[in-house]
Amino acid sequence: MRYTVQNSPELSAFARFRLTHMLDFPAARPNFLAYHVDDLPMPGVALLRRLGVPVLTWTVRREEQRRRAATYADAIIFEELRP
Repeated sequence: MRYTVQNSPELSAFARFRLTHMLDFPAARPNFLAYHVDDLPMPGVALLRRLGVPVLTWTVRREEQRRRAATYADAIIFEELRP
């Protein structure tokens, strides 16, 4: 099972909500967002991308993931796939 914010037993429901919806993103002021390809599309990611935040997606291993990444991200982190 992939470890995610949603299935983390250490986090409260409120913390999971804040992290899932990137409510602390403006305060952190990062230069980019890296997001798991299988979790796209996400409204928060789309909004940040429209606001000019570069979105990278990881880890792309299959053609279906590559197509998804090409639609919802600006750059692809890939493995075992010829770009």
